[in-house]
Amino acid sequence: MNLFILDEDLNKSIQYLPDKHIVKMPVESAQMLCAAFYALEFPMDGLKLYKATHLMHPCTIWAYSSKENWLWLQEYTIKLGEEYSYRYAGKQHKSVELIRNLPVPVDNSKGLLPFVKCVPEELKNLNLIEAYRQFFIQYKGHLKQYTKREVPDWWR
Repeated sequence: MNLFILDEDLNKSIQYLPDKHIVKMPVESAQMLCAAFYALEFPMDGLKLYKATHLMHPCTIWAYSSKENWLWLQEYTIKLGEEYSYRYAGKQHKSVELIRNLPVPVDNSKGLLPFVKCVPEELKNLNLIEAYRQFFIQYKGHLKQYTKREVPDWWR
């Protein structure tokens, strides 16, 4: 459960994710979006949601801390789905379809808050993007596989 911010540009950040994350991140992101409904006790009548999970994870808390955060994560998840479709011959990710038309459960408008950095202690002193890039370099090298995308320059 994490939001890997690998570039300031949202599209590049998603394109820099390896195949494994393009498959699993839509699920995790949708879980965070759904968690907001439970955490905020939003009426769920007729809504199809994932079960409550990771309600106290820093990224989940970030997601429901402001309306703009939730909307950003929804857009991020939709764009993850677009990347998934691009890499996997037009397939549609079920998690993306789940969250595409959800009502916004967060009514507090605080603007987009700073992203949470969930990395090992030795990377926390780095800026957000560098911390996550180093996390992939140091801990996720075994996942360096890209379909229809080049391995990012920063990971070579």
